[in-house]
Amino acid sequence: MKSSLNRLRVIDGETVFTGILLVIAVYMFVEAATFSSRAATFPRAISGAAIVGCVLLLISPFLPGPIRSFVEEDARIVKQDDATAKADETPADSDPEESELKPINSAYTALMIGGYVIVAYLAGFFVATPLFVLAYIFVFDINRLYGSMILIASVLVIAGLERALNAPLDEGLIFTVGF
Repeated sequence: MKSSLNRLRVIDGETVFTGILLVIAVYMFVEAATFSSRAATFPRAISGAAIVGCVLLLISPFLPGPIRSFVEEDARIVKQDDATAKADETPADSDPEESELKPINSAYTALMIGGYVIVAYLAGFFVATPLFVLAYIFVFDINRLYGSMILIASVLVIAGLERALNAPLDEGLIFTVGF
């Protein structure tokens, strides 16, 4: 019992964000029951994956070593170049205020995701997705080549989802692109 208590982590921004995401995913899963069975498949699959991922992150201190290391492993979409990685390393004797990078925390990420959801609701996914990807590229200072590839891939994914799901992803509440 005592070792289990030592594994409890302090509730930080990441834990709060994961908890909020879990609540939203559960709501999405339950709300998908109001859709027809064919229309409910995709939302249920995505929200189910989000639920499993959030639960794994929240219980990771209690998981066995190999599983815990897999769950807590840092995953990056784009690997840094050696030059960028060396620039990010700060020597121990340098002034922390001079070498401090732009802070990116979970609250900022939550605001970006919230903005994405609101813009997607109002203007449609064809407008919201490229804007979100551009913001992501800017905030995380991604190489222009990789950023361009991610932007093109995001538009292709939205176009593919619109075709596959036969859903009007280019329409929002107040704005319709009409591709």
